[in-house]
Amino acid sequence: MIELPLKVEDSFSNAMIEAHRGILSKLMPSEADRKIEKFKSDLIETQAESRLELFRQHKEFQRQSLRDALDALLVNGKIGLRGETTKYFTTQYQELEGSVMQIYNEFLNDCEKRFEEAEATKHEMIRKTKEQMITKRIEEFTEAVNLLLARFSDIIKEGV
Repeated sequence: MIELPLKVEDSFSNAMIEAHRGILSKLMPSEADRKIEKFKSDLIETQAESRLELFRQHKEFQRQSLRDALDALLVNGKIGLRGETTKYFTTQYQELEGSVMQIYNEFLNDCEKRFEEAEATKHEMIRKTKEQMITKRIEEFTEAVNLLLARFSDIIKEGV
């Protein structure tokens, strides 16, 4: 007979016992076997939940990073657009003011000539009527110019 070392015999015996015990424990598990299986099941469930939570945290981190990057992009874009808008409206306002002042001065020069013509009129009633008409035109024109400038100002205030 071949002598096997004690460890090998023990290992073989334990394997046989485990195999025999495995079949029996599957058919009629003991209280200890049920607790062991429950523990294994709970351990697997806990590991799965832990992995799922890590995955959720990773995805949340990615989502937050993307949101922060997009927010930074939007802020930079808004700054650029607001700067361009400010420059555009400032330029437009200067051009509008220059045009309005030129037109207004031309209008007043024309009114001055009409006043001089009215003063040359011999009949007082006709002269006063002409002067009243010129005064009314000046008031209406001034009101129209102020209205147009106010509308331009309102457009700027709207944040367009």
